[in-house]
Amino acid sequence: MKNPALFFCTCIILFGCNRTPKVDTTAEANAIRDIENQWIAANQAKDIDKIIACFSDDAVLIEPGVPVTEGRQSIKELWGSMATDTTFLWETYSTTIDKIEVAASGDLAYDRGISRMQMKTSEGITEYVGKWVGIWKKIDGQWKCVLVIANS
Repeated sequence: MKNPALFFCTCIILFGCNRTPKVDTTAEANAIRDIENQWIAANQAKDIDKIIACFSDDAVLIEPGVPVTEGRQSIKELWGSMATDTTFLWETYSTTIDKIEVAASGDLAYDRGISRMQMKTSEGITEYVGKWVGIWKKIDGQWKCVLVIANS
């Protein structure tokens, strides 16, 4: 080897070019938080199209008391039937996000939290409290929810 310094510099440059850029996971978590806040407002307004826009085409929803719901269209039908149920007081819907964790790759994330909503029952108005986990995937540069598991 005639010039080891040139070889060494070339290796460093090639190694550096081969690295993926660092993802700003805080910014990505904030993007998901913004989507969640829009989702809360859409729930309060019973705006089914905005609610469904957060989901991927092949999303899965696992809610208590109903069969597993697969696909955006099926989720839309379920949410549509829930929106017409007058026992749910959707305007009281709120969520507290406990954690948002974004993978270092920046293409997968999860969040978890607690949701609250008032409901009309035979004993009067009661508060429903549920826990949930959402799995998010970046699809074509947009965060989409691919799985929600909720319980009460």
